Amino acid sequence: MSPILGGAAHQLAAAPYLGPAPAGERRWRPTADRGLFELSTNRDRLPSGWVQLTLDIKGPLPAAPRLLVDDGHGFAEAAALQLPLPRAGRVQAIVELPRTVRKLLLEVGNASQITLGPQQARELGTLETALRLSLPIVRRRLAEPWTLPLTALKLLQALWTGEVLPGLSQKEIHEEPQLWYERWHERYGALSDDDRAAIREAAGRLVARPLISVLLHKGAANESELLRARKSVEQQLYPGWELLEDEQATARGDFLLFLDGQGELAEHALYLIAEEIGAHPGVDVVYGDEDSLDAQGRPHDPIFKPDWNLDLFYSTNYLGRAFAVRAARVAEAGGPGDGGFELLLRVTSRTEAIRHVPFALYHRHVGDGAGDGAGDEAGDGGLRALQQHLGERAVVEAGPFPATYHVCWRLPAPPPLVSLIIPTRDARHLLEPCVESLLSNTAYENFELLVVDNGSSAPDALEYLASLEQRQVARVLRYPRPFNFSAINNFAVAQARGEVVGLLNNDLEFIEPHWLEEMVSHALRPGVGAVGARLLYPDRTVQHAGVILGIGGIADHLHKNLPAEAPGYCGRARLTQDFSAVTAACLLVRREIYLEVRGLDESFAVAFNDVDFCLRLRERGLRNVWTPFATVLHHESKSRGSEDTLAKLLRFRGEMRRLKAHWGRALLTDPAYNPNLTLKARNVSLAWPPRVRRPWL
Repeated sequence: MSPILGGAAHQLAAAPYLGPAPAGERRWRPTADRGLFELSTNRDRLPSGWVQLTLDIKGPLPAAPRLLVDDGHGFAEAAALQLPLPRAGRVQAIVELPRTVRKLLLEVGNASQITLGPQQARELGTLETALRLSLPIVRRRLAEPWTLPLTALKLLQALWTGEVLPGLSQKEIHEEPQLWYERWHERYGALSDDDRAAIREAAGRLVARPLISVLLHKGAANESELLRARKSVEQQLYPGWELLEDEQATARGDFLLFLDGQGELAEHALYLIAEEIGAHPGVDVVYGDEDSLDAQGRPHDPIFKPDWNLDLFYSTNYLGRAFAVRAARVAEAGGPGDGGFELLLRVTSRTEAIRHVPFALYHRHVGDGAGDGAGDEAGDGGLRALQQHLGERAVVEAGPFPATYHVCWRLPAPPPLVSLIIPTRDARHLLEPCVESLLSNTAYENFELLVVDNGSSAPDALEYLASLEQRQVARVLRYPRPFNFSAINNFAVAQARGEVVGLLNNDLEFIEPHWLEEMVSHALRPGVGAVGARLLYPDRTVQHAGVILGIGGIADHLHKNLPAEAPGYCGRARLTQDFSAVTAACLLVRREIYLEVRGLDESFAVAFNDVDFCLRLRERGLRNVWTPFATVLHHESKSRGSEDTLAKLLRFRGEMRRLKAHWGRALLTDPAYNPNLTLKARNVSLAWPPRVRRPWL
């Protein structure tokens, strides 16, 4: 195959696949209801490199099809390639397949309703790949000519660095989530007549059909806005509802839905809520995503939310206006009140049966105060409600934006001893500013410092380590074995005296006095596992603001390279919240929990040990918390270097395969993220297509 001009065209045959799981894969098992087909070729090898796929798929798909790839090391769900939904019965996509591809499986869902026609794969050369991937971007930029200079600059940079094809294949990376939302919504969010008919039919098949009382709150809405809101209820595709206007005491429904008069419901909102209730009979709260409509009815500014996230909820009422609550729970909690944040605080403190529907159920309208909270929450009312709810456990301060909060959890008196662990080898120029800034910029006094020397030989480093012992500011532990980040920290934790242990890189620089107090206050809370800090590069851009599973196929840092003062997506770069994982470059956890899960897995010598550790904490029902109110500078990987040798690359790939094999599909379904958002970039762009199952299909 010519890397410039391209190569062979392959006719692909599809046969049902029900074979055993490949050796070495522990989490992946094929089943008939997944609709798995093995793709074989008319040539002596499968296609590889950049490939244009043309697949004929007819029939209702429950979700977008996927391509599972065996690269010689077995299948891994986390490495599956998401394909777009068919258009006119045909899927067309450009994908990159490994040179070592051994087997291809096409997953289409329920095979009994699917018909596969001719399948083709054509290998593309570099020039054609770049042209095909760049055409959609060119069309967009021509529609907005003021963006052309910046786009040209980025293209020149990509050509210079050799990253033009990866950059084009992940073209969402430079797009803001709302920039193409109207087009995205037309393709993936809007309902067709066939969808409406299928939803009505699916609603009729529901075993449990709860009555939903829609409580329309007038608020500041005028008559035309109220008429629009009422009409959105009357046009619901689900029939089991009643509409009440400010008559909450007469509601007969199993669930109460609070509708602001200045917005409207999507026509399938009540069906999706009822379907979720039917699928999870014990649920008490169901909420969905939101977007806005302009004066012409065009959608924009989507808010795609995570699954239930307690600490984000304490930071802002992200559940917003698209939620339904079980009536019995409302009565137990003392009544509906204003149906806003204060009610949700009362209800969610009594239940963890909270479900998220990843569809835009509610449409805000321009000029209705969207995004600034409902009612008095835009002022001090939300802060007062949260403070009253938390009582003496915490002090609630105003957050960085309107209707956001910083919950300062109280520490016990006296506060516990914290053991801070810093592995190091030579590199005094990094260790010294790390330790000295920690000693001078940490207001929390009850800590011990353990510096683990991993075989230093440089005279200046040995001199500085000796000075730490002479000054009695640190215990220096010797670990004279090959570098293994996990083993070094496990070795140190075994000798730590603190109730809380902190894992710190030696290339950190501490710039705020209350960083440790903030992190310890979270680590001591019941139900909390690991606590991560906000890490900034020296240029004050974001290095770590929480880890999202699935980005790049494994995991990556959210909002990386964002300016420090930027809010990020829906303010999440500046708000305390729960994540599936946080980086071990600056991580606190109670020592007893660390020991219960047997510490860091030493088979992850360098990479992904923190992701694996946090996922094991999550398996135990613990939340991993990230706080932006503990900010530290991070000179990332300067002491260890990048993956620039064959040995390092092989080690990194081995750790990547091990993480995929162990955690499988969990790497693609992060509850702290939303399946409408991309896994191809860190900037919370739209997913083309979304990873959302349409329950009516």
